[in-house]
Amino acid sequence: SIVDNADLVKKIWFPREVVVMSSVLSHVLAAAVMFAFVIPVGMIYEPSTVRTFWIVVPAFALLITLIVEVPIDNQTRTWTATTIPSDWTMIRARWECFHAARTFVSLGSLASFIIAVLISKKLT
Repeated sequence: SIVDNADLVKKIWFPREVVVMSSVLSHVLAAAVMFAFVIPVGMIYEPSTVRTFWIVVPAFALLITLIVEVPIDNQTRTWTATTIPSDWTMIRARWECFHAARTFVSLGSLASFIIAVLISKKLT
């Protein structure tokens, strides 16, 4: 672990935020796996939730935008050719990763909305 190898951490350079992000992202991944299991099971056992589920999915896209992408956009807006940080490629890669996630969540939102409309028409 990092505590056991503290001398290595001091000898090599890496962003200190990685330690915090690894803890947070491990919990986010666990929550995503749980939601990926719980939501379909809930839809199977309570079919009426299919019509309202599409409302929740765009909230994830909004959260990704507001929590991750907007702060990065605000940070990059202040950059000039002389003030660009040395880790700009890592910042760009992080933005691209979350942008792809937001795109897939938005497509999932559209798909779940279409399914909800088709199911509600079938039920009426």
